[in-house]
Amino acid sequence: MQKDRIAILTYHNTRNYGAILQCYALQTIMKRLLKCDCDVLNYDCKYLSDVYKIKKIYENTGVKELVKWLLMNKHEKKLQCEFKKFMSDNIKLSPRYDSTNIINANDSYSVFVTGSDQVWNGKLNGNDENYYLSFVNENNLRFSYAASFGGSHLNKFEKYMIKNELPKFKAISVREENAITLINSNESSNIEACLVLDPTLLLTYSDWLGFVSKNDFFRKRKYILVYLIADTPSILSFAKKLAKVKKLDVICIHKSYRNFGGVTNVKDASVYEFLNYVYNAEYVVSSSFHGICFSINFHKNFFYELDNRKINNNSRIESLIGITNLKNREIVNGNNLFINDSIDYDEVEKKLKSYRDKSYEFIENIKSSR
Repeated sequence: MQKDRIAILTYHNTRNYGAILQCYALQTIMKRLLKCDCDVLNYDCKYLSDVYKIKKIYENTGVKELVKWLLMNKHEKKLQCEFKKFMSDNIKLSPRYDSTNIINANDSYSVFVTGSDQVWNGKLNGNDENYYLSFVNENNLRFSYAASFGGSHLNKFEKYMIKNELPKFKAISVREENAITLINSNESSNIEACLVLDPTLLLTYSDWLGFVSKNDFFRKRKYILVYLIADTPSILSFAKKLAKVKKLDVICIHKSYRNFGGVTNVKDASVYEFLNYVYNAEYVVSSSFHGICFSINFHKNFFYELDNRKINNNSRIESLIGITNLKNREIVNGNNLFINDSIDYDEVEKKLKSYRDKSYEFIENIKSSR
């Protein structure tokens, strides 16, 4: 066994900007701080693979599903190629594993880290216990970094895994305060978990600037970027009102089969293009946690709107907004009273520093634990 090798288990093989960028960021910062080999486990979660599988035309059932396929298939294929390229260029993967052979990873790695992202959200991964590192043998060490349950309620599987698997971890860190509450309310009050930052917030402005193109394509128009993920009631109408006041265009990145009126619809931006769209925007308006993270990384004036559904993933946004004291950037009932106020990023950076230091310390302690 190679004792100095670390494996990260996360959502690396998806067509989601936040997922692949947090994966890149965590591997990068761990290599930088720990100065050792660190691979992302190339784990094929069947449930996730089925979710992101691009269907053949004959696999569609019903007219509505076929229409959506016809409208989105070329975009999905382009995204698949672009995400694979980013991963090939920037992320070091292990050999491929699946549920039948992931236990063999114990022969190659001595430390396993699950996270970041919603690795403990059973609804996203089909209640896959491997994201709780249940396959890791007792001779190797388990950690979580910025792991998330995604929501405010636990299902039976998640409760069972907290009670039976988390006590086997050497150290646990999570991405939102609500996750600490969920862990401690589940007959596991002896489990200590600390709050750390999403790994995308651990890399510096200049780190992310390395992905920004000099191409004038992104600079020739002045625009507001809307990045849609959650079901929010008034985010587009707010962005259009803001654009009218500020005399700007609106570019909207989304994955809906529909085209939204009055905006430039972008459905297949590469990971590189996504970062460039954020960097060059005059304003960012988003319902996405990572949309907010990269607005902060690039010191953008941004506004956000929370998901209005009863069951939602708002906790991670609310936790970050609480840390940075940026509650005044929230869109409420389609409005925000601070559209003429700029964010004081000197203050934001001061507030983030203590959390960054704590996050770096958690990662550095992985090395001393071995």
